[in-house]
Amino acid sequence: MLRSTLPVVLLACVGSKPDFGTGDGDPETDPDGLHTSCVADSGLIYETPNEGTFKNYRNKGFDRYTSVTTPSGGQIPIFAQDEVSEAKMLRARNLLRFFLTDVPGSEFGADKTMVTESMLERGAVLMMPNGAHEPGNEP
Repeated sequence: MLRSTLPVVLLACVGSKPDFGTGDGDPETDPDGLHTSCVADSGLIYETPNEGTFKNYRNKGFDRYTSVTTPSGGQIPIFAQDEVSEAKMLRARNLLRFFLTDVPGSEFGADKTMVTESMLERGAVLMMPNGAHEPGNEP
């Protein structure tokens, strides 16, 4: 039987860059030791304030948040509890951005304005609790 093997490339945002013998460690170009594809994501996770609309999430243990900015300038927040890694938060943010980005020339995704505006009107948020999902035990 003939098998086809394809190379697999995995990229992830990590706290330190593995040494592949090509990095110079220059803090000007790589200030946090992040892979260059992740530098744009650095500084996007914040402590959840204990005031205003954020207070309810903070009281439920969602101590950090990030958000996706819609074309109209609105924010769709993503809240996470303490055991959720920053890498998972950034992955969720990037996936949400991907699914809410227009795809020119496509049949159903050329203009996703109605989707993002509906999410904003309804106060949509993404919550990332610790552990596995248990139906009926949502925060």
